[in-house]
Amino acid sequence: MDAEKKKRLAAVGWVETSLEELLGLTSEEIQLIDLRRSMAHAAKEARIHAGLTQADIAKKLNTRQPSVARAEQPGKDVSLDFIVRCLVAAGGTVEPQFGFVVKKLNTVKAKPKRKLPQSAKA
Repeated sequence: MDAEKKKRLAAVGWVETSLEELLGLTSEEIQLIDLRRSMAHAAKEARIHAGLTQADIAKKLNTRQPSVARAEQPGKDVSLDFIVRCLVAAGGTVEPQFGFVVKKLNTVKAKPKRKLPQSAKA
């Protein structure tokens, strides 16, 4: 959008924002949406590369073609598990290449254990 149009819209009360802010999404929800989207794209690409139709994948998974279509355009009603099953049925593989970051929690040092007296060890 050009600067002049932004200026006109701002003058009548419009504000520029991100989709995440507009919908009130948390960072966890954004990450899940991104994961679903990328896995769905991979499932579709694997199916096309294998020369299979959505009906072919549905038959392999003992489900219906519309379910496979939904998996390739994921929404809340499509499980990540089903998307992965579609990917694998199309001959794709899941190779996690994304890193997991674990934030370090505040830790408290434990007191060292007391040594038992020599007489108590026997």
